[in-house]
Amino acid sequence: MISVTCDRETAISRLAARDGMTRSQADARLRAQMDADRKAGASDYVIDNSGSLDETRRQVVALARVLLEKRLPIASPARRNGFPNAFATPRK
Repeated sequence: MISVTCDRETAISRLAARDGMTRSQADARLRAQMDADRKAGASDYVIDNSGSLDETRRQVVALARVLLEKRLPIASPARRNGFPNAFATPRK
């Protein structure tokens, strides 16, 4: 499984800006979701999306290379569960 995460303050700021909501509303929406650390802990690979688009892009490209080197089967569990184009970098 691959997850994309960022620090909480970045997530709140981005969500509020994108959806035109208050920081309080954005925080409430994030609290209603699975905890980011728990999701990352259950993932095989994690992309840290806290930085710039270029930094995120570099992580995606690096993971794509790793996954292509592994030549994972097309019917991987992630693909069967609705994640057809997942790329990221390995979790530390």
